[in-house]
Amino acid sequence: MSTAVSVIVPVRDAAATLGDCLDGLAAQQLTDVGFEVIVVDNGSQDGTPQLARAHPLKPRVIFESRPGSYAARNAGLAAAQGKIVAFTDGDCYPAPIWLARGLRALQATELVAGRVRPHLSSAPTRWERFDAGHHVDQRKYVEVLGFGATANLFVRRAVFDRIGDFDGTLRSGGDREFCTRATAAGFRLGYASDAEVTHRSRRTAGETWRLHRRLGVGLRDLCKRGMQPPAWRDDQMLLPIGWAAQVASGPDRVYRQREMVGLAAVVVAARWTGRLTGR
Repeated sequence: MSTAVSVIVPVRDAAATLGDCLDGLAAQQLTDVGFEVIVVDNGSQDGTPQLARAHPLKPRVIFESRPGSYAARNAGLAAAQGKIVAFTDGDCYPAPIWLARGLRALQATELVAGRVRPHLSSAPTRWERFDAGHHVDQRKYVEVLGFGATANLFVRRAVFDRIGDFDGTLRSGGDREFCTRATAAGFRLGYASDAEVTHRSRRTAGETWRLHRRLGVGLRDLCKRGMQPPAWRDDQMLLPIGWAAQVASGPDRVYRQREMVGLAAVVVAARWTGRLTGR
């Protein structure tokens, strides 16, 4: 069976989650379409490449020394053989019909963003609940902001052939930059709610800090490209405590504003640190 789809998974120190991701890919319900899985290691120190090689799915494992997930995705693109490229992340678990539904949606367009559903542990922390509460909203990204997050994105290879790869210098926001170029070139972007992956929510202050510091770097870089307002008038550099309490709360747990002061301080400090330092 020829390779029709290349699934690219960039990873760095993903030993705790990559096994589940590969299990989900191995369980894909595709009977007449061949697909390959390319795991791109971006400097792991925890045995991630060895775990990937030992998995029964037997993905191709390649390496990219330049730091950043978009540089890693570009390395995967250079090795990919499929006419369609599907992207997900090493901390995502694809549903068994993920590829089938994404390919079906791609029949009517050139790019498709699928749903990213947050996953909470059995005893979620406030950090987890906050991360899940304002998680990747692909429908909003597609319909309002005009891009799809690479945690769940399908792209025809012809799009890359026409406009080029991701901007590998970006540490965050590369999916937005790429999709903006693609739609400006006339390619269509759609949303598929049934092409779903589940994403593990960040559970600790450290994970939250690293995520939002990286987001701050991305906002800085997108601002330089005219795609984001200056920091002093960018509302993403603020986090209203009442809103943080609202998105973290649910039927089984309601947070008061004072309980979210520390979390909000970490998020805001991390974003400003990334934006001011660029790293």
